[in-house]
Amino acid sequence: MIPKFLIILILILMIPGLPQENRLSGELRVLIKGFANDLGKARLALYNSLDNFESHEQTFRTRVTSITEGTVYAVFDSIPYGEYAVKVFHDENENENLDTNFLGMPIEAYGFSNNARGSFGPAGWDDAKFLFSLPLDSIVIVVE
Repeated sequence: MIPKFLIILILILMIPGLPQENRLSGELRVLIKGFANDLGKARLALYNSLDNFESHEQTFRTRVTSITEGTVYAVFDSIPYGEYAVKVFHDENENENLDTNFLGMPIEAYGFSNNARGSFGPAGWDDAKFLFSLPLDSIVIVVE
């Protein structure tokens, strides 16, 4: 026999409109510092897997935002708990690309979560990933 309180709890959880996902998702706040100027936009990409992170084509979520006094503040809401990584770059000329010189070296500022840096190329997933598991969490990235 099922106790009455358990039946009531199950019925309450089945009511349409109650936000069930709030128990397994939250808000990620990203502060990015170190932009040399406020020209153009900051382009952020939030990745939820190694494959997406390395593909450069698929992102979980994106944000394009203005830069104010060398700083950007972006919010990603309703993010399911799990592992993520963030890439950001300063699109000074707003051409939607990270511009590089003739050697392929970036000429626009960029950064990764955990302030990860690659040796001869971009940072890898293992260095940039972080665990998101709180209703409200924040990270800070410094672009170079």
